[in-house]
Amino acid sequence: MYNVVVKLDARLHNLIDDRLFEAYWAAVEHFGTTDLVLYFDTEVEVDPVTAYVRERLLADPSAPKFLAEKVSKPAKDTAVELKSGSTAFWLIVSFPDETIITAVNAQRLGEGGAA
Repeated sequence: MYNVVVKLDARLHNLIDDRLFEAYWAAVEHFGTTDLVLYFDTEVEVDPVTAYVRERLLADPSAPKFLAEKVSKPAKDTAVELKSGSTAFWLIVSFPDETIITAVNAQRLGEGGAA
C-alpha cells in the first residue's frame, strides 16, 4: 500500500492503487530508471497502463507540445519533500472526455498498511 500525495480529481483517486504501482515498479525494472511517465487509458479494460521513459518521450518529435511542457522536469522535482522509500512519476490519464496529467508522489507503507 502507498501513501499518495497528489491533487486528485475524484476519478483519479479510484485509479491510483496497488495495480498502478505494480505497473510502475515493473517499468522501473524493465527500463532501469524511475524517471517514468505512465499513461492510463480508461477505455482499455486489459492492461490499460503503458510506461514511457520521460526523456525518450520528450525526444519524440511526435509528442504533443503541451505534454512536453508539462513533463519537462522529472516528477520528483515537483515533490515538496521526497523521503527515502518514496517515489514519484508522471501519470497521464485519458478519460473519454478529457486527459489529466499529474505528478504522483508516494511512499510505500508497511505490509498491510492503508493508503
